[in-house]
Amino acid sequence: MKKVRLLISLTVLLAGCTTTSSPIPEGYTGPLATTKDLVGEKIEVKGPAWQWDDQDIKIKQRKIRKPNFFERYFGYFVPNPKGSEFYFGHIEAYCNTGNCDDIKGTLHLIDKKCKEIGKPCEPAEAVMEAVFGTTFYNALPDFIVYFELTGDNAFQKHQPVLLWQRQNTPYLYGVRDIYAIVFSEQKVCVDAFLSTHLKNEPNPFSALFSLIGGKSGTDAQKDEDKHVPAKFTWYPLNGKPKSPLWMGLARLSVDANTTNRITVQWKQLKSQEPTPQSRPGQSQSSATGETSKPPTKAPASKPGGDGAETTPEECLGPKDGTKPAVYTGNFLAANGFFSNSPDSYAGVALALGATMNTRDTSVASGGSNMSMNGYALAKLYVPSLGPRLNVPPYSTLHRPSLAVFVGTNLKNNVFDEVVYGLSVGHIIANVGVVVGYNSLAGKKDSQQGRQRRPFVGLEYSF
Repeated sequence: MKKVRLLISLTVLLAGCTTTSSPIPEGYTGPLATTKDLVGEKIEVKGPAWQWDDQDIKIKQRKIRKPNFFERYFGYFVPNPKGSEFYFGHIEAYCNTGNCDDIKGTLHLIDKKCKEIGKPCEPAEAVMEAVFGTTFYNALPDFIVYFELTGDNAFQKHQPVLLWQRQNTPYLYGVRDIYAIVFSEQKVCVDAFLSTHLKNEPNPFSALFSLIGGKSGTDAQKDEDKHVPAKFTWYPLNGKPKSPLWMGLARLSVDANTTNRITVQWKQLKSQEPTPQSRPGQSQSSATGETSKPPTKAPASKPGGDGAETTPEECLGPKDGTKPAVYTGNFLAANGFFSNSPDSYAGVALALGATMNTRDTSVASGGSNMSMNGYALAKLYVPSLGPRLNVPPYSTLHRPSLAVFVGTNLKNNVFDEVVYGLSVGHIIANVGVVVGYNSLAGKKDSQQGRQRRPFVGLEYSF
């Protein structure tokens, strides 16, 4: 018995002397990812961010969960919250008591966990909820990029994401704006702009209207919106002039029924000419004794106009005229392709159709057994199978849509023919096929009721 006790004591003593391996690799000097609880108290140091697992995204303020059926297909359905903080809030200085390492670590996780399209991107959503708090709205599309800036002024690339409706997706529906959001270790000089790859015109008369100078819609972008880079507003995430992490935010307008490319690029700083310093109460005199006037700033010009445009402060070098730092990087810009399709679940179409086996019906003509007519259709799209523009560069035009339809004839008496069935639309541009039945009115001066006959046709969706 004494031997057993001695053996147990030796085992406990050896276990206490055993050293645990550190999660931080030897020689690693990068940022450490610290986890936080919901009230912001630091818990532990986890080591480099790329070694985190799913349980280590601790910076979110609301529980992130997978969207249910209604959220996925019809938007974000939740009961109206009563608290005013869900409607009116703040952009948070989230790391005002820390060094922003937890946000940096979560941004690193995007490279690892956001590789699939149409799936939730929890690290990106966690960062957005940490920064925008209770007023984060997932129906606003955010193109999120992390321009990691190392100590030698070198940018390191990370995977961009387009976060919309709780998913990383290139397919948008009915949005009017897209937001470019840049995270970096300092306030950097960046541009963001859109390039329209394809604009689909559901209205067949749009081309004619454009030729005669008319307007076919109210959602067309102005020319100046298309060509001028977006203006970034920068926020220090610790709420202080010197912050270890900054967020830049810019808004870009998007046309409906378009496929686009968004580009966010970093640029070199511009040198400033030193300005003469004058003593208080005295003007600066030149060598000839003349008093020089203070330099005037050229007015900012409108797009396409004359004059010099105002250069953002973050794009200027030191005020003393010294040579600004030179940026380098293993990438030049972040690109993203996306489409912006209509968000309606209902639509209208015109169809040219044929009704079969019409002999001895009210639409029979001569000895023919088939009747042709034009039809006006109302369509209800199947959720998630509505009209959607494909995204370049790997595919273009539409993905075929699926809808149920009901309509009536355009020739002869309205409602003499009532057609209904399935529509497979947007096979080639806005053209598709319809298949179903035609309910025909009975012959005049007869007791014959409505008769059902097979129906097939071509449609043009608006």
